Amino acid sequence: MIENQQEIYTDEEIYEILHPIVKEWFKNKFGKFSAPQKYAVMDIHNRQNVLISSPTGSGKTLAAFLSILNELIKLADKNELDDKVYCIYISPLKALDNDVEKNLNEPLNELEKISGKKFGIRLAVRTGDTTQTKRTGMLKKTPHILITTPETLAIVLCAPKFKEKLKDVKYVVVDEIHSLAENKRGVHLSLTLERLQNLAGRWTRIGLSATVAPLEKIAEFLVGYERGKPRDCKIVDVNFLKQMDINVVCPVENIMGATPEELSNATYSMLHRLIQEHKTTLIFTNTRSGTESVIFHLKEKFKDKYKDNIMAHHSSLSKELRLEAEDKLKEGKLKVVVSSTSLELGIDIGYIDLVVLISSPKSVARALQRIGRSGHRLHEKSKGIIIVIDRDDLVECAVILKNAVEGRIDEIDIPQNCLDVLSQQIFGMAIEDDGDIDNAYEVVKRSYCYKNLSKDDFMGVMSYLAGEYSSLEERYVYGKIWINYEKNLFGRRGKLARVLYATNIGTIPDESFVLVKLASENKVIGKIDEDFLERLKSKDIFVLGGKIYRFEYTRGMIAYVNNCSGHPTIPSWFSEQLPLSFGLALEIQKFRSLLEEKFKTSDRNLIIKFIT
Repeated sequence: MIENQQEIYTDEEIYEILHPIVKEWFKNKFGKFSAPQKYAVMDIHNRQNVLISSPTGSGKTLAAFLSILNELIKLADKNELDDKVYCIYISPLKALDNDVEKNLNEPLNELEKISGKKFGIRLAVRTGDTTQTKRTGMLKKTPHILITTPETLAIVLCAPKFKEKLKDVKYVVVDEIHSLAENKRGVHLSLTLERLQNLAGRWTRIGLSATVAPLEKIAEFLVGYERGKPRDCKIVDVNFLKQMDINVVCPVENIMGATPEELSNATYSMLHRLIQEHKTTLIFTNTRSGTESVIFHLKEKFKDKYKDNIMAHHSSLSKELRLEAEDKLKEGKLKVVVSSTSLELGIDIGYIDLVVLISSPKSVARALQRIGRSGHRLHEKSKGIIIVIDRDDLVECAVILKNAVEGRIDEIDIPQNCLDVLSQQIFGMAIEDDGDIDNAYEVVKRSYCYKNLSKDDFMGVMSYLAGEYSSLEERYVYGKIWINYEKNLFGRRGKLARVLYATNIGTIPDESFVLVKLASENKVIGKIDEDFLERLKSKDIFVLGGKIYRFEYTRGMIAYVNNCSGHPTIPSWFSEQLPLSFGLALEIQKFRSLLEEKFKTSDRNLIIKFIT
């Protein structure tokens, strides 16, 4: 049964369940529990499934981990800590994984300092960036807390040796669950979690979410179904409205009459003024190319103001450069950071006093998420400014602001019965072990996303994977599993099955990237699209990470460059635009229809009064 958690526990009640060292550490560091912690810590301690929805900086991550750390320290204190994974933390971003690792190591070190001894609690990040050496090391020294992404967890379930370490998992924490639930990555994860339950038995599911609607659907997505009904889950909804100061601004007086050059100059003048008026500013563009463009023009137009105090942060930069930007931001060494979407989730980036959104963020929830990065601490006001770039953008941003002020957030639509995702997961099950077809169908039906899947559709996917459609061979699609209909069994086909699975996992669209290295230092600085590389000629100049590089030559899938100065000779490289949320699109359509009616029936003053 899905229900709202109504009972709020006192500090004394929570302190009673904590190990004396954890109790002393928490009292010294925080003094009292925040609202999400008062609602959630006891339920997690009692092994109940919990979905925590609260604003950024409200302590929900600690609410999830406090009971887990407490349990591990109790075991360590009794020398009963086994060489296995107790907790899996899943997030949509690798950067968030690294951040959580740092934020968990800190309290563990402080707890060991108080106790005067080592607990030996290990945690490790395992993502696509993890080296083979580190992955092998995890077999010898298994992390008690495994920090990973949805795709890597699906791969790990098919790793014969490491899979054994997951057979007694007690907790799974899914962070930023709202950003996963609305797309196929979430569908993929929901099936992976059911496969994990098949392996490890019952474990506690903990979901962490920003402000999102409807929470009941997200809770069902988190816990899944059993015998046709949602598993039990408590919803901790602590959405006290964080104070927000949001404004939509136009850089010119008449956006329809301004030339592109006038609009560009006015936009960068406004950006510069806003940055100088605040201590640290975070600017969001919607694309990686937009990020590079903003940094380049700020450096070009205000040379004496922006040198080492401005950095880019997006997915095409190397891991080292992204971490450098995050660390410098935390240390207060940067005046401004420009990001595409990579900093909008819960990465700890220290104190930001202004967030600027260039153009529409395409959804109300994303606007609140981004602006919530300023005033990151509890009860601090978040300040955000949305700069519009054309008249359609102005209408879109005005509707976003209206809905945000009224607390009307886009409803998440969770995809259902995605057969492409299902085919990946059935293939994964076949690699794990030969299995019963009916049992596999039941596992799939336990996922919220497949609760209504018909047996015919399921068997159609099985037949496709078994290569039973002869016409597929003409398209070079061959059978990947075998099916024995008499015994009702299926299993993997071919020695390369595990390699095929691991190299094609997930639902993130394939993009062909080329590594970019400094020729003088052989140091990786990022990556660029293969299509962009095709347009580059020797000595061409382009921008990456806000810095200017001269292209020298390529070797295989590596582009070698050198630092240089001057103007780029190649237009900015391209990347995908963000999609407009369905709910927001309907609201914009409704607003335009209302205005059209008023233009027919009202005078100018009444229309202006209606808009304002």
